[in-house]
Amino acid sequence: MSNTISQETHYPVMVDMYQQFNTLLDQYHQKHSRIFPVRFDLRYPQDSMNNHSNTDISNCMFKIAQNFRRKGADPVYAWVREVKDSHNPHYHCLLLLNGQKKRNINEVYDVASRLWSSTIQNDAPGLLDRCNKRGLNGVMLNRNDESNPTQIEHVKRQISYMAKHNDKAQHKDNLRNYGMSRLH
Repeated sequence: MSNTISQETHYPVMVDMYQQFNTLLDQYHQKHSRIFPVRFDLRYPQDSMNNHSNTDISNCMFKIAQNFRRKGADPVYAWVREVKDSHNPHYHCLLLLNGQKKRNINEVYDVASRLWSSTIQNDAPGLLDRCNKRGLNGVMLNRNDESNPTQIEHVKRQISYMAKHNDKAQHKDNLRNYGMSRLH
């Protein structure tokens, strides 16, 4: 069996990663009738040299989840590490929140940006990308809404982008290419 699959309108993806992220989404949607999914990317400043481990992203995503857990939003998350044309990796992140408790995408961006800057001890601008080029980020998923299948398909496309094979397979540094929280 190949370690990549292609699906209509999706990218060739790393199967294990894609399946785990979709399982997380499906289980979270069974738990909550309304889901607020938010995608964002985190990067290091161009002139920095990171420690070439996943400690920063792991610590940051833990802090983001802890922040929203304290607010009753029952967060879960997934992140993916990529290295393209830089000596530093960048990270694609997906945060799922209970849509009954959180609906403000700017709050998510502000918290993520602040905690990433704190984690890497650098507050340079542009370290968080809002991933909203098509204006479809942070769309509430409501289990009882007739447009829900289309909205879920959009989130699954975002997941397939995160799990795309490009910029991951060539790493020979023994670091994980992705991480995720567990459903509580």
